[in-house]
Amino acid sequence: MTDLKQMTAIQLKQYLSDYRSDDEKFNAALSELLSRESNPTIYPANMPLEEM
Repeated sequence: MTDLKQMTAIQLKQYLSDYRSDDEKFNAALSELLSRESNPTIYPANMPLEEM
């Protein structure tokens, strides 16, 4: 199994791209990537792109 915690952010983004159709792997990598952001900006799902 791939150790996502050892990957750089760039490697994780490539991993996300490579496994975008595998829900389990994609979700694990996305969770790891998001967990590294100390103060993420969270936008409402219905917010127009222009306001972001």
